[in-house]
Amino acid sequence: MELAGGVARRLHQGQSPYAVLGSELTPLPFINIQEEDLDGGLSLKKIIDIQSKYMGDNFAPALLVIGGLALVLHYQELTLMYDGVPLVMAYGLPVSGKSLAVQIAMALIGEDRSIGECTPAGLFKLACSRTLPFWWDDVSDFNTLETLTVQTFNQSERQTARQEKTSHPRSTPLMTMNPHCLHRKKKVEKEKISRVFSRIATIPFQRINEFQTLQGSLQLKASLQPLLNKAVLSVGTIIELRDDFRSMREDAVFEEIFPLLEKSQLDMRSQLNYALLLFATGKILEKLDMKHHFSSVKEYFVQSVLPCVRQLLEAGEDTTIPVYNESEEDEYMSLITTVVQESNLQLDHKRQRNSLLLRLQQRQSANVATFLGLS
Repeated sequence: MELAGGVARRLHQGQSPYAVLGSELTPLPFINIQEEDLDGGLSLKKIIDIQSKYMGDNFAPALLVIGGLALVLHYQELTLMYDGVPLVMAYGLPVSGKSLAVQIAMALIGEDRSIGECTPAGLFKLACSRTLPFWWDDVSDFNTLETLTVQTFNQSERQTARQEKTSHPRSTPLMTMNPHCLHRKKKVEKEKISRVFSRIATIPFQRINEFQTLQGSLQLKASLQPLLNKAVLSVGTIIELRDDFRSMREDAVFEEIFPLLEKSQLDMRSQLNYALLLFATGKILEKLDMKHHFSSVKEYFVQSVLPCVRQLLEAGEDTTIPVYNESEEDEYMSLITTVVQESNLQLDHKRQRNSLLLRLQQRQSANVATFLGLS
């Protein structure tokens, strides 16, 4: 790719002065594209039209995920401008469309594979050994998430006894996570939750309440599939944001989102996280001549994103309150009921025993009185 005058164009691989690093763990995708040049965002526009038609209440967060791809794609550039660059996470219950939204975003760089369970060392190695973002689907280990988040946000270097040189992250993932990941233990370390999520741009997806038909689901996938195969032709729209990030504070889109952030009551770090996310999303829509969708994104940010983020960040205020999910609550209440029943049973046994002892004592006293001629 070449970015000249704010416009990205495709170069033959022999002409490119740049190299994109891959990893032996997840090799870079190879895409055979016949077109000579990029499509100016045409494929992405068609994808957004389909999302608007089928994704309902989760259309706005799906747009934010596309903006999130821009953050992780420009991660190295942004680390030179700001003290910390957030990771991006689609956060919600199963079957809410979050994985589909990430799949669509990753198609813009030609990546369709995800990783699941992974060790902290494995994730950090992946972040250090490639320059393209990767897809971490269904995050399930909070400790692993904490390690990667702090290392990538703080640009921490890693040194081991066997390494002659230190390693530092070059890329970050787009992630999905189920909220139940936070409540797998009886007692959650809430301070850690606040610490981690202050370094993540969290995009909450809503529970789907409407009845879903198989026909509608199949139609969505059938409509998307041919476009996902060519979505990489729209990557120029994402690459062109490099120059926009450099002049973000003077941009009209930033002036549009600035009042929302001032009223958000978030800390400065979180405000910057969402300034970058909202700005990237707004600029992408602007480049595609779809800026009319940005009003829905801003509304969703105020009504859904902010309450979710405040809840996660304020979790650190009290570290002594245990948190349970629904099944654990039922288990806990069942245990309490059993203990109470057993206590009542023991109390009944004790009362019966005391009553029996009292009757025996009365009987013995009567026998003694009779023997002494007192009755």
